[in-house]
Amino acid sequence: MLFSSMIPSALNLAIAFFSLLRGLPLVNAWILRRMPSGKAMRDGDRLAVAAALAGQWVGGVGLMIFVFYLVALWAFPIVGPWYGAHLLAFGDSLAAADFPAQLMALFAAR
Repeated sequence: MLFSSMIPSALNLAIAFFSLLRGLPLVNAWILRRMPSGKAMRDGDRLAVAAALAGQWVGGVGLMIFVFYLVALWAFPIVGPWYGAHLLAFGDSLAAADFPAQLMALFAAR
């Protein structure tokens, strides 16, 4: 379940970082300067613009990997023991309540 929910989260985060990099004003202005309206782009400019657009995808995926690395390095060791202790206490309270026995007693009384 962890990996089946992490894959869509990773894809959404990569798309979000790509969108962030795609919205940078300096990069947009640089790309627009190399795209003349009404005529074809030069071959060198076409390659540079394609590399800039592909670099934004690579940068978005790189930022996503970096964020997941930070989460694994810092958040899991900090939150993990606290979450495990609360999960164990919750399990103990469920076991102490003994809901199946109470439910069986309720139906047996009818």
